[in-house]
Amino acid sequence: MVRPASPTVHIPALKEALPIDGALEKWRNIGIAPQVVLTPDTGHGQVGAPKETSAVIRLAWRDKDLYVQAIRFCTVVNLTQSSELHYKQDCLEMNLNGFANGFKFDIARTADRGDFLVRQRFFFGGLELEVPADVAPRVIRVLDNARDVPERKLIESVYGVDMSACKVIVTEFKLPIDERTYKGDEKAMLPMHAGGKFRLGFMIDTNDQPGTDVQNFELWPATYGTFNPPETMAEAVLEPAR
Repeated sequence: MVRPASPTVHIPALKEALPIDGALEKWRNIGIAPQVVLTPDTGHGQVGAPKETSAVIRLAWRDKDLYVQAIRFCTVVNLTQSSELHYKQDCLEMNLNGFANGFKFDIARTADRGDFLVRQRFFFGGLELEVPADVAPRVIRVLDNARDVPERKLIESVYGVDMSACKVIVTEFKLPIDERTYKGDEKAMLPMHAGGKFRLGFMIDTNDQPGTDVQNFELWPATYGTFNPPETMAEAVLEPAR
């Protein structure tokens, strides 16, 4: 069967470590633009229009650390679920090298565990692991509107909509690719060096009705799925320092 070509994402190297504080300006100041855009075009379930659920994502790396910043635009912020049901609300999922051979990392603000980051590979040997904040620093910020968030223009320019009134969820974290985050399958660790390559996929979960257990989601790339083979994911390439 014919399938679309997988995109390639070039992940820039940082000259110095970035603070994990949810501030948007620092990424702009060092010239790192979003490399990933998620929209309802790859949505499943009731995802609605771009103003209801869409996101842009930045990536960077330094030493053994992968940095991620996701800016989600939405009309309803739902951060009410327990950690067990974290994916049935606003949640970010990142898959590294496929579900069977690598791991999926989910991050969300939950009612019982706060800003929660969990590693998963269920059905393929288990190995679920909650990654503590002192290992993988994270922050989740909620903004009342997107008026001062110029990244929204990446979506506005495609859909011709004004997203300035959207609420914004900023999710930022640093994930060490080491024995702590890959405990139990250290051989699956990513090649964290200039020129290193791996497979990458994202999913944003959404549920605009707090109190219900529903999972709607958008995917990137369009060919990605949690249980799809790695070749359907994007190829990520770690750039050398400049």
